[in-house]
Amino acid sequence: MATVIRAGIAIVADLLIYELNQLQHKKNRRRRRMWIREWIKRRDVFGASATFLREVELEDPETFRNHLRLTTNQFQELLSVVKDFIKKKDTLMRPALEPRIKLQITMRYLATGDSFSTLEHMYRIPKSTISKFLPQVLKAIYEGLKDYVKMMPLNNLNVLAINNEERLDEMRQYNIERRALKDASNPFNLNEKYFMKLLRLNKIMAQAVFNRISEQLNQTENPVAVPIVLKFFASLYFYATGSYQRTLGQSFNLSMAQRTISRAVSEVLKCSNRKCARTRMDSIF
Repeated sequence: MATVIRAGIAIVADLLIYELNQLQHKKNRRRRRMWIREWIKRRDVFGASATFLREVELEDPETFRNHLRLTTNQFQELLSVVKDFIKKKDTLMRPALEPRIKLQITMRYLATGDSFSTLEHMYRIPKSTISKFLPQVLKAIYEGLKDYVKMMPLNNLNVLAINNEERLDEMRQYNIERRALKDASNPFNLNEKYFMKLLRLNKIMAQAVFNRISEQLNQTENPVAVPIVLKFFASLYFYATGSYQRTLGQSFNLSMAQRTISRAVSEVLKCSNRKCARTRMDSIF
């Protein structure tokens, strides 16, 4: 009998110890973060909807239109269309956001693509809240305006497709012509006077520099690769004129893309630096 009593007392003691530990653990737990940050609570006083937009709506309609890409009348009309779709009920914890400020944030987002963090700081509404109501407002705009949006007739779509295909054919033909012109180009065949005007070097000096670095320039077996003489010429032209690489590539003597010009200039510069360094080392030793 005594053994049974002692076993019962031990069980009760273990349960009490467990409950006390649980209570202590709850007290020691980190307190939950604040429900809402203090500066966000003051949105009705200092937020953009209550200050900036209210001022420009009355005093500077052009700035209002520039901010939301809508005039004041257009905004009011759109608000009247979507407000029933996006309006929420107040809760015991806090009041719901007004449809007006939801639409303002949505239109600002569509107009500028501002990040949610930027909109949060401007309108004093948490970005997590913005990410939740934004799809709802966009859907409401679609539902409210779908009767006013008409699809282009099928015949017009076919005309657009044909025009796009024609433009693509023109671009392909243009690229083929540029490639043929590029492959047939040899800058050293230019007139001596014109050569000097373009490169600020005579042909003899340019040929001497080209001969020194040509062995280090990469010439692949790719049939459409840029010849090394054009890489060299493009680099000299760039250093001589300081022209934009895209404009430089459209020259009738080069017919090269901007990215190709950039790679050619970098490659020629590296080869020149290596050749100069090797020449200095040879002179020292």
